[in-house]
Amino acid sequence: MNLPAAMTMPAASLRSAALQLQALMLAVLVADVEGGFHVCPPFSCGAFSNISNPFRRQGDLDLCGPLELICTATSATIRIGSGTYYVVNINYSGSYFWVVDTNLSMQSSCPLPRSDYHAIRPFSWGFGLDYQPVWATFVNCSERINDGRYRPVRCLSTIDSFIYMFTGYNPASARNIKPSCGYLAMIPLGGAGMTVPEDASYEDVVKFMRKGFALSFSLWLMIEEYSPATFGIALHNKESSRDYLSIFFSHPVNVNRSTHGSVEGSISRQCALSLL
Repeated sequence: MNLPAAMTMPAASLRSAALQLQALMLAVLVADVEGGFHVCPPFSCGAFSNISNPFRRQGDLDLCGPLELICTATSATIRIGSGTYYVVNINYSGSYFWVVDTNLSMQSSCPLPRSDYHAIRPFSWGFGLDYQPVWATFVNCSERINDGRYRPVRCLSTIDSFIYMFTGYNPASARNIKPSCGYLAMIPLGGAGMTVPEDASYEDVVKFMRKGFALSFSLWLMIEEYSPATFGIALHNKESSRDYLSIFFSHPVNVNRSTHGSVEGSISRQCALSLL
């Protein structure tokens, strides 16, 4: 029996096609709450012009784009979890944008990244790239550590508190710290095409921190249960080796589960901002 082409496509291909169609539809027009259609026009923000989906301005309909930009005459910023980031580059052809933490003191010679990164796991069929970013992890130790992987951060250390930093491709390595140490902070370094030295010193890492890091907005992942807005890293799974900085949001739906009526609920979506 000859099956329709769509039924013979691999599941991953079907999901990819569906996600691309969804993004295309959202980019063209979205339904108005009054039943008409609302076109999401391109807009300017800071030094950027002709911005469109997946970004929207404050006050725009949510369906104009999941990523809300805060615009002034001179800057574009975005809220990711509890942090605010300068948007310093948007590349639609490469499906990525570049951000720098606004809390990162550019004047300080001894900055420390934010501490609110935590581990989350995307839906099991996440898509990924081969590239993985290097992460810098900072720990606070109660005693001196004699380990070549741990680089001392002397400018942040005190007489009874020793700050160290180590780098690696696996962010989960932050869980495997020394018994006398506690997690302090971590940050991804750079993006695709940027090489982080294996023996990077704290001074090297600071240079990367000041340049920010790249996020891809090319992927959407569906998750089953509601999760509040959060910011974190997703450990790579068997189908995906990509790390994610993720925003969770939900919207109400009316699901017709039987002939006896419909059930109101919510669908949560994860806008997967994957690290390049």
